[in-house]
This record gives sequence, C-alpha cells and structure tokens, in this order.
Amino acid sequence: MTNSILFSRYYDSDGILITKTMDEMDDLIKDESKRKEIATLVYHRLYDRFLKIFFYPATQEKVYSNSEGKEVNIFDKEYKHGFLIMASCCLLIETLCGYIKGKQTLGKGGDGHFNVVFKKCQEYNNPLIEFHNKKIYRDIRNGILHQGETYGRFRIVRTGPLYDPPSKTVNASEFLINVEKLLRSYTDELRDPKKSKWKDKYGLWEKCRLKIKSITNPLA
Repeated sequence: MTNSILFSRYYDSDGILITKTMDEMDDLIKDESKRKEIATLVYHRLYDRFLKIFFYPATQEKVYSNSEGKEVNIFDKEYKHGFLIMASCCLLIETLCGYIKGKQTLGKGGDGHFNVVFKKCQEYNNPLIEFHNKKIYRDIRNGILHQGETYGRFRIVRTGPLYDPPSKTVNASEFLINVEKLLRSYTDELRDPKKSKWKDKYGLWEKCRLKIKSITNPLA
C-alpha cells in the first residue's frame, strides 16, 4: 500500500512549492547523497509546522506605540502571545528530542528529554543552554498544556533578556529566535559529512533515520 501523505511541504526561495511524501522519504533516507535534501525537508517540516507563523512580517496599517515609543503592528500586538509561542517551542523541543534520540515516542522523563535538547545547545553555542535543568517541561510545557498557566512561578513576557533567574522570567520572543537557531544548527550538522557520519550506528544520522522511519511507517 502506498503512503502519499506528505512528510514535508514548503515554498523555496523562488516561491516554488516543494513536497515530499512518506514513500518518497523512505527512498531518500537510503541514499547518502541526499543528506542535504533530507536535512532541508526535516527543517521545513518542523519550522513550518511549529515556528513559521511567529516570524510572519505583518504589514497591516493599524499600529500601536509600545513602552519604548516604537510602533508595532496589529499582528505583533494583538495576535501573538508569549504563551502560544512557548507552547509551540516546547512541542518542537519535544519533537526534536525524538530525532536526536531516534525514538517514535519518548515515554516518561519529560524534563530529562528536554535536557537532552538543551545539552545539545552547548555544542551549538546556543543561549538555550541556560535552561538546562530548569524544569521547563514540568513548569512551562505542562503548565501551559494542562492549566493555561505556568507552574513554578515562571513568568512569560516578550521583552527583556532571554531569562532572568531571580524572577524566573522567560522572554518568549528571544526563546523563539533561539529555538529556530537550534533547529537550524541541528539540520546544518546533518548536512555536514565532517560533523555527522551517515553510517555511524550511534550517530546523529542513524537516530534521524530511525525517527523518520517511525513517521513514514508508524505503528498500527
């Protein structure tokens, strides 16, 4: 039975629609020469589904002045929300952990799974390393999902530094920017044969292929 469900769908820099079905991905992951194409498809699968909307450059005429006297547009002011940004970022972090570990489902150990990703940030020189061992899964991911509010007295804003430890304040906008950088660094590592070997049994590519196989051929 063929599987024509799309694995990835995006528009390239020339505005051309690029699509890859699950069956096509099954073939791609058998071919080392396609590593750059696979990495790009993984990037867009995750970026477009979880992050892209927040980078939309809205141009509507209605503007507001923020606390710094700068004009901001209606989309940024009325339609973006720090909680939604953090919820999407947390979903992406959890999904990315599945790629790093080569797992279909992660099971128990939520903060441990998040720490797998945050620890990877150290390799990428990504500021999100700041959140290693900070209970982001329990207090932010679970809080927003189950309560519509953070646990652990975390505060979510969209201005200021990425993280202020004394007040436990997280800047969702900065968090978003660095999650996108993290995703880009991961897929860049996949592209580079000097950084990730195709046939390393315990390497990044083997884990990535295992994850993709779990998507293209899910358990019944």
